[in-house]
Amino acid sequence: MEDLVRAGDFDQVAAYCEQLELEAPSGVTSPEVYGTLLAVYLLQNDINNARFLWKRIPEKLKKSNGEIPLLWSVGQKLWRRDFPAIHAALNQTWPQHIQPIVAALKDQVHKRVFGLIVHAYDSIGVQDMAAMLGVTPEQAAAEATSAGWQVNASNGVVSPKKEDRRPTTMTPSHEQLSKMTEYVSFLEN
Repeated sequence: MEDLVRAGDFDQVAAYCEQLELEAPSGVTSPEVYGTLLAVYLLQNDINNARFLWKRIPEKLKKSNGEIPLLWSVGQKLWRRDFPAIHAALNQTWPQHIQPIVAALKDQVHKRVFGLIVHAYDSIGVQDMAAMLGVTPEQAAAEATSAGWQVNASNGVVSPKKEDRRPTTMTPSHEQLSKMTEYVSFLEN
């Protein structure tokens, strides 16, 4: 499993952990497997599977292993989309076996939030952007500048550069009708 984590093959890590859980005596596996699987579900943004995993982890393991409740608190914050709290929860000291997964999760959350900012805001304060991204205001301004956004240093406002979205061209209805006629005649013959 460590090789799969180091290689960044998180789909295979999830499949392996799920298999270990299924094959475990009495259906209860080790806390490390549960922690790894929970972290991978969060990385995959699969909150539903993370929630169901949390429900099936025995209470005794939840209480005796500190990483599992910490990971679940990250999951709860992801569910609520509380981005500043997500970053605060991720900035913990994590056990060695899930550090690469948590690092990938931090990076993914950062990228996802950056993309959300592009689509949701015409302008946003540097302080607010920094809180959402889990970085300092200087880092947020630098990242915005490198993305080609306008940063007004005098009032601390960032204006995201909207991506050009080309409208999808619609096929004229007579062409659609012609294609459908061809399909139907093909099926009838």
